[in-house]
Amino acid sequence: QSGGKYRFRISAINAAGVGEPAKIVDIIDIREREESPDFELDAELRRTLVVRAGLTIRIFVPIKGRPAPEVTWMKGDIPLKLRANIENTGSFSLLILTECNRYDAGKYTMYLENAADRKS
Repeated sequence: QSGGKYRFRISAINAAGVGEPAKIVDIIDIREREESPDFELDAELRRTLVVRAGLTIRIFVPIKGRPAPEVTWMKGDIPLKLRANIENTGSFSLLILTECNRYDAGKYTMYLENAADRKS
């Protein structure tokens, strides 16, 4: 289990039988492997996205990282929690803006953060 400390005994097993356990003096710390957060943004989303007023914007972004990154969507300096529907899982983030209007125009940024790093 992650965060635990363990002692191990290791023995070889082959056609001749089981060997004597190796002497391992150190206590081993078990830690979850960390992987920096990353995402794959579709090429079309890297350009300016134009949407007619009243329509819905859906932005699907595959994400990865270990542990699963915390996802935050921003428009400028303002979090999008209240204006948008946001669905996050360990493998993707989906931003949905319904009934778009001219006030929705601007630059949107997705931030990923976990114990290993932060990326936007």
